[in-house]
Amino acid sequence: MLLPAVLSLLLRAATAIVGCDGSVNVPEECLFDDNTLSYCECNLCQTYRQTEVYGGTPSNGPGISTSYMIPGVQSNHSLCLHHWTFFKVPTRSPGHDGVDEPKGVVFYLDTDYKSDQMRFTSVDVLEITRGTLPDGWSEVHSLDYPKDVFGLNQITYSPDGKPIAWAGDRARWLLRQDSYIYTSGYDDEGEGCRGAQKEFVYIAVRCGNPQDCPSPEPNPNAEPIPNPTSTLIPAAHPHPHANQDNQAWQWPDIPCKFKVRLEHLPYELRGGDTFDKVPIQALARAH
Repeated sequence: MLLPAVLSLLLRAATAIVGCDGSVNVPEECLFDDNTLSYCECNLCQTYRQTEVYGGTPSNGPGISTSYMIPGVQSNHSLCLHHWTFFKVPTRSPGHDGVDEPKGVVFYLDTDYKSDQMRFTSVDVLEITRGTLPDGWSEVHSLDYPKDVFGLNQITYSPDGKPIAWAGDRARWLLRQDSYIYTSGYDDEGEGCRGAQKEFVYIAVRCGNPQDCPSPEPNPNAEPIPNPTSTLIPAAHPHPHANQDNQAWQWPDIPCKFKVRLEHLPYELRGGDTFDKVPIQALARAH
């Protein structure tokens, strides 16, 4: 029991920190064999340690992981409350001649349903279509993240006056999503969501929202603001049951669970072309 006692002394200062600042912050009871807290309760604060994973293999955390997506590979993820994870989505893959070529991109995410809470483990989704991540992209504990780092300055309200999305320069942040689909790149010469794509799209996901309890401040104008429009922001299609709850996920002992998958579709179907099942919305946009 000497080692846990020493660790307890070393981490005592960290456990006294109010809020999360990217450093290790472990409750003392998690250091002992008789601990009854869950993994997420012992890792309430996400650290700034960065890892990259490939092929959809999830990171164990509690650092910030970036998963390099491979077409046709589905992965299941668990994300502790208020933690972030990133997905690096390629827009090119080998064609018939083995040379990389632009493809239609279909990225989709589905959250688990929890019967005890009678709801999905809703997540916030951040799209970045500018091709690269800005400086400070991993500063998830900054005061106004991600709005400050990604320049999100256009807000969208629901009919009842609550914020549901933010947008900026080729970036969009969608709140409280139960399911999410991103599609783009079906016309390399087109404009807007059908426009030429960067080599990578980045999708970031957060479990819950530390500022969403209590509910966000209502729109003082009491009138819904139209969705932000930009020819550079691809379309996302909410699930029919998306945002069924007005609050973000709030259970610190139960992680947000979700599955993600990437599919690449050729611009033109030729003899021998095959691809796995994709959402019907994506196929509709491909015509």
